Amino acid sequence: MKEKAHDIFQSLLEKKLSIHEQIWKGRPFEKIKYIATTEKGDLGEDFLERILCHLGYPEVHTKKGRRGQYDVSIKRGKKSMFFEVKVASQDTNGNFQFNGIRYDTNYSHLFCLGITPSDLAYRIVQKGQIGSGNYKMVTMAKGSNATFKLTRTLEQLKSFDAFDTDIKNFLEESNSIN
Repeated sequence: MKEKAHDIFQSLLEKKLSIHEQIWKGRPFEKIKYIATTEKGDLGEDFLERILCHLGYPEVHTKKGRRGQYDVSIKRGKKSMFFEVKVASQDTNGNFQFNGIRYDTNYSHLFCLGITPSDLAYRIVQKGQIGSGNYKMVTMAKGSNATFKLTRTLEQLKSFDAFDTDIKNFLEESNSIN
């Protein structure tokens, strides 16, 4: 029976791999598919920190460690933003599932980084907008109300061409939270 189980599993694995290869193989961001979920999150946090520094924001900090109220902070004068960072690669239906979003932590903005086989896209959402209007979420587990997921299409995300302007606008509107 063990050999049959291995054969069946191998057959199913090859079918799934075939779908993955059709979409991701040989594309610039193919390697994201081989990174563990936690490492994708760390990558997203480091990416946001570096791109903010690249834009000339001197007071950018990434919280190291898995526990905390936010992942990345940016300060400019008396204005601050505290980001919860979520990363998702595009699935076979063309969607992005941003998982593990919580309401009970102290961040001001959700930063969603969407990765396609050959491009990056993002969305910044003020925490107060999460869970309502265009940002309705579903629970991660049936009967749970601790963590949620947000599904977005590529059209609901933005090109990084708009990132600098978005950050400036959000920072102007932002109020510091402690």
